[in-house]
Amino acid sequence: MVQSILLIEDSPGDARQFQIMAVGHGNAVCTIAETLKDGLALAASRPFDLCMLDLSLPDSFGIATVRKMVAAHPRMPVVVLTGNDDETVGMKAVQAGAQDFLVKGMVDASLLRRTLRYAIERKAAALELLALAERHARILDALGEGVLEVSANGSILECNPAAEQLLAADKARLLASNLQEMCGPSVLSTIKRVLDNGVPLKVYDTHLTNLAGQPLQADLTITAARSSDGEDGQRLAIIAIRDLVDRNAAYDSIRQGLLLQEQIVEAMPVAMFMVDRRLRITHVNSAFARLIGKSVEDLLGFNVIDVLPQPLVERLPPPDLGLALAGSPADMPLTLAAGAPPCRMTRRPLTDSRGHMVGFICSLQAEA
Repeated sequence: MVQSILLIEDSPGDARQFQIMAVGHGNAVCTIAETLKDGLALAASRPFDLCMLDLSLPDSFGIATVRKMVAAHPRMPVVVLTGNDDETVGMKAVQAGAQDFLVKGMVDASLLRRTLRYAIERKAAALELLALAERHARILDALGEGVLEVSANGSILECNPAAEQLLAADKARLLASNLQEMCGPSVLSTIKRVLDNGVPLKVYDTHLTNLAGQPLQADLTITAARSSDGEDGQRLAIIAIRDLVDRNAAYDSIRQGLLLQEQIVEAMPVAMFMVDRRLRITHVNSAFARLIGKSVEDLLGFNVIDVLPQPLVERLPPPDLGLALAGSPADMPLTLAAGAPPCRMTRRPLTDSRGHMVGFICSLQAEA
């Protein structure tokens, strides 16, 4: 319900007429100002539900009057009053930020009150959409992934800061570019497929070239969308770009760590082997292979029952007892064969990062 109206009108007769029609039998209060300057001051002094604004004021004339009011008070709905029976003027006022327009002499109380009510509702909806758009923009800006809005022909229509950084170009340059420049012409057929069937598509390990000519490896997620014109709007693709540099660097670090561990185990004079929960051999070093007289290749992947000496197999728990013995390290004497020198076998459980048992590591050393 309209409670407070700011009416900026320099004609006392028109002002009085609009005041009577706007207030009617309700509780609304209509405050009148005769100049734009006075109206702006009133709007700054207290909140109003709506402003009715004449376009022919002593200190302001035409569409510029609307622009000044909207710029000063962007959240307040504005309904323009014009004596010109030309819809072009009214439409220009709406384009300048007004919610609606009324032609003097062609308004009754019912039309006026309905127009004011709808103006407030439209402004509230517009502000809600604006807030949603701003929230959406903040989310996009905060994303670590680059996000592009792309037309069906590959033209870049919008981007977020992460995309600018990934693609080595500012927003102006990106919006003047086509995705083909970075991904090659095949990207258009991929976009078309997504737009035609509406099903999002992930493209892994894509090789791109950013606008600085540098190679870029990334995962792409392509999703169909439409412009804000609704069903008749332009078909668009939203493309999320995830840079794989950090992931690949992490993988390289893990690979280097594993390689170093393998080299350390291989260089140790102690005979060592590892088995999984089902007692399949997952790793052996050369010292262990020499000790039992087999090659590494003859051992890896095989079950211990099939390839290891029986005395050694007997020192390992059956597969179904693996979990029960996970917390039971063992240190025991062992003779691999008749006449062979005695040795000592140490068996320890292997666990993953969550503490779950995944196998055993065993080492053999000659008795002192």
